[in-house]
Amino acid sequence: MNLRALRTAFAVSDMDRSIAFYTQMLGFQLLYDKIRDGVSFETMLGIPGVRLRVAAMKDSGGSGHLLELIEYLHPQPAPRKSGGHGTFVEIGSANVCYMVDDLAAIFERLKAANAECVNPPADYVRDGIRMGKIMFALDPDRIPIGLFEPAKEPD
Repeated sequence: MNLRALRTAFAVSDMDRSIAFYTQMLGFQLLYDKIRDGVSFETMLGIPGVRLRVAAMKDSGGSGHLLELIEYLHPQPAPRKSGGHGTFVEIGSANVCYMVDDLAAIFERLKAANAECVNPPADYVRDGIRMGKIMFALDPDRIPIGLFEPAKEPD
């Protein structure tokens, strides 16, 4: 069996705000921003009458993996059950992590824009070996976004 990641999708509450975060703060390139509806989407999602605004983006590293943001226009989406950092421990919660080459610069850009960061860049140590630096920021809908800068050579 050949399995490859295609995309990661997040439901968002305000598409314009989310597009700005991912493109301006993290450097994603917007590929398209479209309205989607019809029988195909109703069948795929199991939601009669569904209408979505979908934005697809690619990362600047050329991985081929897409980030898809989805704003539900109909039906109205349900709010998150918790706020704060409970998003890490809720059943069904998710996060994604991207490899970057200048974590300090991204952190400074996030801070300058008053984006919410869970932690500043910190050493990521696994099994006693320093693998690099990692941090988490929360996107405008409080989805945890991991940012990881690998060590040049693991310690």
